Amino acid sequence: MNIRASLLLLLALVCYLEVVAAADKLDVVSYHAAVLVKNGKQTSCEIALIDGSSGFVAATCVVDANGAVDTSSRYEVYTDNYGTRKSVNAPILSGSIRVHPQFKTSSFANNIAIVQFSLSGNPKLKIDVAVDHRTWASTKFVRRSMSNLENGEWGTPNTGGSELSRSECAASSGLYSSNYFDFECSTDTLPSMVGSQCRVPYGALYGVINGKMGIGGIYSHSVIQGDSICDSAKTVHYFVLLSNFIAFAEN
Repeated sequence: MNIRASLLLLLALVCYLEVVAAADKLDVVSYHAAVLVKNGKQTSCEIALIDGSSGFVAATCVVDANGAVDTSSRYEVYTDNYGTRKSVNAPILSGSIRVHPQFKTSSFANNIAIVQFSLSGNPKLKIDVAVDHRTWASTKFVRRSMSNLENGEWGTPNTGGSELSRSECAASSGLYSSNYFDFECSTDTLPSMVGSQCRVPYGALYGVINGKMGIGGIYSHSVIQGDSICDSAKTVHYFVLLSNFIAFAEN
């Protein structure tokens, strides 16, 4: 290959990477965001919207110590009003929460629940789920949060992070070792949304395919070395992949 051809190939590669990076950021900003609010306070639990009336959330966000729906708490969903910075919210009744029947509090297996709600205007949303993570060109980790809950204002999404290799994920989790198609993992963290000195993991991940993004998973649990996630020498964060639970959501 001559120098001119090499330069043209390099230029084409740079342009391709710039287009993909721009598409990734555009999709993150415009993707419909939702967070879980519990007893009037914002949580770190992101809701992966299925449509305008339901979404996935980690079961640990809505259950009590026995793994049953926590009926003593009041839940709400706050969305980003479909691309704007203002929020639309709706209550989530405890009777409209469905925890996966095989969820295990001891191991975090099947850490998924479906929440249902009724947003004003009954929006007809179509949310793309990224399936078969083996085909993803890359993974994008995202953390969304509201900058002002009372005023319904959203902050700028944080994006970044990188997944660990399969062997690195398996080294910290027997659950992952037996179910590596159900999870992704990462050690990357962000500053807390509530001012704590303890850093927190990203809330969701997206699969990038051909420059476009689809929701791929939500944060499930962490494995720590030590007694506290804040003081751990190493913490591995696991994200449950949603494509494995589409049939559960449809039912």
